Amino acid sequence: MLRINHNFNKLSLAALALVFTGILNIPKVGGETIKNTTQLPGSGIITAVPEWKEFSSDDGKFSVLFPNENVFEMSPPKESFVPGIQSFKIHTASNEKSAFMVGYTDFSLDISQLPTEGLLDAFLQGLLQEKGKLLSRTNIQLGQYQGKEVKFRDEEQGMTYNTRVFLVEQKIYFLMVVSSQTPQVSDIQKFFNSFQLVERSPNQELPK
Repeated sequence: MLRINHNFNKLSLAALALVFTGILNIPKVGGETIKNTTQLPGSGIITAVPEWKEFSSDDGKFSVLFPNENVFEMSPPKESFVPGIQSFKIHTASNEKSAFMVGYTDFSLDISQLPTEGLLDAFLQGLLQEKGKLLSRTNIQLGQYQGKEVKFRDEEQGMTYNTRVFLVEQKIYFLMVVSSQTPQVSDIQKFFNSFQLVERSPNQELPK
């Protein structure tokens, strides 16, 4: 799993650079419509079996289930950020087959007038780095927020990546399951579907 985590760290830094490049080239639009969108089930349907533990982030304002309580932060150093990125956090845990990762990127510039699909595509393109074989791609929704789910295979590294990304105001949230063996589909779905945003009062701003 150490090799998986190291590879993901390099990929995530590339994603940051590509997201910012994408921001500079995405035309501003008043709105957009996503077709063929899947509304994700609410997290209330997920029942945590004893070995799965809930993890929550006060700064990130989210919670998720990990396969165990051995959760580590592997966020890149701030000096590696490209301009336009304010923060980048990654938390990860692993079992015998896969590494489970959740994180978020905060933007320091206003992205509210930029097309959501373009931003998410730029982030995913950074993860793919034109090395992986795309296996599936779906538009999804997390409540009112737009997202994408992508599965791709890096034959060179022998890794399979199952990824979800969402744009929530000034944040991109992402979840990823990286596997060098055939992962348990039930584990992937349990992890993905357990993700939820922490409720905020109407007057409380999303922290940056």
